[in-house]
Amino acid sequence: MTPLISLDDPNVKQKIAQLVPTNGYVLMADLVGSTKLKQGRPFTDWVADFLFPFRNLYANIGQDAMKVVGDMAMYWFPESTSPDPEDIMQSLMKVQRESSDGFKMAFVRCQNVYEVTFHKKVPEDVYGSDIDLAARLLAHAKAREIVMDAVCREEIVKRVKGFGVSSEIGGLQSEPFKGFSDPTTFFTWRVPA
Repeated sequence: MTPLISLDDPNVKQKIAQLVPTNGYVLMADLVGSTKLKQGRPFTDWVADFLFPFRNLYANIGQDAMKVVGDMAMYWFPESTSPDPEDIMQSLMKVQRESSDGFKMAFVRCQNVYEVTFHKKVPEDVYGSDIDLAARLLAHAKAREIVMDAVCREEIVKRVKGFGVSSEIGGLQSEPFKGFSDPTTFFTWRVPA
């Protein structure tokens, strides 16, 4: 159960100090072409087309989104209960191949994240710089691409020899991202239709 800490609580700082970080993986998936899909169509006409790729994502990764903002969904896989990252990645590649326009995706290994919520209407949430990194990497992704931090990629590659080599583009990349003092190393996979 994710702890709820009210920002009105006079002991908020002490309660936050008692939180224990956790490790896991975060996936952010942004549906490509969703704005075009909605234009000029009533909600009842486009909503099923909009939701189908997300249902397919759920069916393949076996997890509900933790949060959805517009056409972007965030999924949290705590290390203690998550499937292996290579299984998640294989599922993501399958989803990319099966969706008409695909998703832009970021997949990040989180090493210091806090499971906590500050809002009664949001029963689960996670905070940490690795969540921020996933958002920065998602902004870097294009249609049918999965951008992955170097730690996550290394974990997958060492478990599955030759994994993703044919789909990897650009090799190792390093860029400075807003809010991070050092450049971030990442890799991009493009999944063919």
